[in-house]
Amino acid sequence: MSWLPSVAVLLLSIIGQATVVPYLAVFGAQPDFVVTAVMLIGLVGGEGAGGLYGVAAGLCLDVWRGRQIGLIALGYGVAGYLAGLVGARVYPGRAGVRFLAAVAGTVVAQGIILGLYRASHGLVDWSAVERTVAVQALYDGVLAVVAYPLMIRLRRGVAPTP
Repeated sequence: MSWLPSVAVLLLSIIGQATVVPYLAVFGAQPDFVVTAVMLIGLVGGEGAGGLYGVAAGLCLDVWRGRQIGLIALGYGVAGYLAGLVGARVYPGRAGVRFLAAVAGTVVAQGIILGLYRASHGLVDWSAVERTVAVQALYDGVLAVVAYPLMIRLRRGVAPTP
């Protein structure tokens, strides 16, 4: 997978996360454009690309949010890596695969982030988290189904096809 479309997708998702997402809350949950982009990159580019871009995007968000550096990077890196493993074994062009991968990736990423946050701070209210993460995971699953064709089109427009 060419690096230029992946970087463009991540930059657009980070900008969208910072500017548009706060206005898209449903039942207290917001979509996560960045984890969705990482999942799609992993599905298309493999586990190496998913993990690498997940860590890079997570570090950007860690710095932007001013939290402990590495929490989001680790969560997104693992989620992207796992998406790459799925993409290597299953055809990611199917909407159901993209939906389930994004849902699972959101749950894995948020589980790692919130679990480590709780281990270091002990301040996580799990009753609110369960509901919010469930809605966010569904939101991200739908977003992955919609965004995948756009990402493939961008990838083909920039990278030469054999």
